[in-house]
Amino acid sequence: MDKNRFTEDESKSTGSQFIKYMLLGFGMFVINFTTAILVFAAEKDIGLSSAPVTDKLIVIAILTVITLLVVEIRS
Repeated sequence: MDKNRFTEDESKSTGSQFIKYMLLGFGMFVINFTTAILVFAAEKDIGLSSAPVTDKLIVIAILTVITLLVVEIRS
């Protein structure tokens, strides 16, 4: 067993790793067309609502958590 597999490689930038995995996640999200349509429709409804900005941010955070849980559960 490799004891060093969980240690970070300091030669790679964490910023570039973040961008790489963010783009991968966005690509996977777009590939799953059904989820993309539902999330974009919900975001449109949230944006057009007359709720205060703080309420909109809370709802978007909840939507994000629910979306990520669906991705985690399916994996």
